[in-house]
Amino acid sequence: MKSTSEQLKNRGFALDEDLGLYRYYGENRLLKLLYDQDAFKRTISIRLLSKKLKEKHLSLFCELIKKEKKLYTKIELQKALVKYGEKSIPHLISLLGTIGNNQHKEIEIITSHNGISKLQIDK
Repeated sequence: MKSTSEQLKNRGFALDEDLGLYRYYGENRLLKLLYDQDAFKRTISIRLLSKKLKEKHLSLFCELIKKEKKLYTKIELQKALVKYGEKSIPHLISLLGTIGNNQHKEIEIITSHNGISKLQIDK
């Protein structure tokens, strides 16, 4: 079943053609859009803010990715964080195991019958 354009938009999907007038918004207005109820507007805001890699946006994007529920908006946050490269690593390390509900919780060391140890990660 193929999603309609309205369904995609509700999940935060946005094309570059959708940026339209948002391109002319100032930084403060774009920052306000990060908290808009409309996932589409949040995605556009993230895309535009990530064109100028400001350190203060890096921390903000990390905070937002913990809370974001909409698929395409979350993907846009991930793309933005990738743009920061190695600068994002310290920020992302603190998020390990905190995003979502499918992280591994324990590491178990298993020794097989031939004496070889391996790690088994349990959820």
